[in-house]
Amino acid sequence: IHPPLAKLIHAAVLWYSGFKGAQEYKPKWWTSKGFVGTQDYALLYHHDCSFVTEQPCYVLLRRCTAVVGVLTVLAMYFTARQANLSRLASFFVAWLVLFDNLICLQSRLILTDAFLALFVVLSIGFSFRISRFTITHYLPLDNEILSLVATGFFLGCAISVKLTALGIVGFVALQQAVVVFTNLRNLAKSPTSNFNSNLQILFVDTFWRALIILMMMAVVFFGVWIIHIYITPYRGQGTDFMAPDFQNTLVEKPRAGKELQVFEKNKFYQLGLGVKVVQAITRSWEINQGGGALLVHPTMSRWWQWPLQVCKIVDFYSVGDTHWKGIGNPIGWWVVFACVSLLLGLSFRPDIFPIKLSIPLLLGYGANLFPFYLIERATWNYHYIPALLVGMVIAGLVVDKLILSSQSKLFSYSGYIILLSIVFGGFYFFSPWTYGFTLSNSEHDLRKWWFE
Repeated sequence: IHPPLAKLIHAAVLWYSGFKGAQEYKPKWWTSKGFVGTQDYALLYHHDCSFVTEQPCYVLLRRCTAVVGVLTVLAMYFTARQANLSRLASFFVAWLVLFDNLICLQSRLILTDAFLALFVVLSIGFSFRISRFTITHYLPLDNEILSLVATGFFLGCAISVKLTALGIVGFVALQQAVVVFTNLRNLAKSPTSNFNSNLQILFVDTFWRALIILMMMAVVFFGVWIIHIYITPYRGQGTDFMAPDFQNTLVEKPRAGKELQVFEKNKFYQLGLGVKVVQAITRSWEINQGGGALLVHPTMSRWWQWPLQVCKIVDFYSVGDTHWKGIGNPIGWWVVFACVSLLLGLSFRPDIFPIKLSIPLLLGYGANLFPFYLIERATWNYHYIPALLVGMVIAGLVVDKLILSSQSKLFSYSGYIILLSIVFGGFYFFSPWTYGFTLSNSEHDLRKWWFE
């Protein structure tokens, strides 16, 4: 039901490895006990990759998501620095990502959310980067264009993984709107003989910035769908939700060593590639809104429960004394919520929190959380990740301005070390559920979440 970029990346990894499955592998994804499909991912702890078997080579895919998870931590530090946070505050932001159990678990299994987190973070980072450039020309300069292209590229990648990343598109739009408003206010406060010329430069430059970002985002998004439709003419698992005329153009996959016949290729293209792409995007959007998707699940939760994680958690895999549970680091999530609340309460103090940072961050946090009110289908706590990532930058801003900027070095460093320690402590306590360590019944019950 999601856009195909992450799955295309996984397919490319398998293709590059030389793996060729003898037959389609068909796991059951849902039961009353949770995500059964991910049980196969978890079994990687007990199996080596073998090209002899007919099942996919999961080890290579796990390495891929693991690399993406590592890059997300580094990208988060880059993003915080682009937001003009100090090195220590940026390290704290990266620390929150590094020691979040749910983000870590997603990068250890073959889940598309690991890619989503990376592309969301990079979109935020490059958006902050372009907001730092001074508007002095009718057209963006070369170094600005590179950052604008990167912003559009990663936004396109994010929404090509999951449509829930549209909240990040809203964040970037709101952030750039605040930048324009701030420049307008500065022009109005200090009018000069060049006021009209400067105003014209501001609007023309803003137009080109928006155009570059939107064009790059559209090229990536539609390009991914075109590639996906072009290379998948076969009927298989997951095609039943498409429109009948779309399904009628699909063909059976030929046996190994054989190619599609001419009449089969003609059948695939009879509907038109453009029409099929539009149908696929439309159907993906409808299902994400609740049309035909799973509406109820035992471990589902709602958006208002996520900031404090007062909700059920996803049981990715359980066997005997071993469990992989999708719980976020409660300490980290509570710290983020507290910092968001503090920033909201002190947002009227531009002497403490710059408007160019506080307003976009608060609006971006809301843009990635509140729209879930409109979604009817089942949702889970991992849908909070984009908003959480914005919230982590907010946490870094609050720590930077209220703790690290204190005149008392003792207070600054002791408070900073305490925050790092309790976040790590929360991660360590729940790490058996992240890494699948064996727990006794009493140890498992000790960690049992309140709302299970």
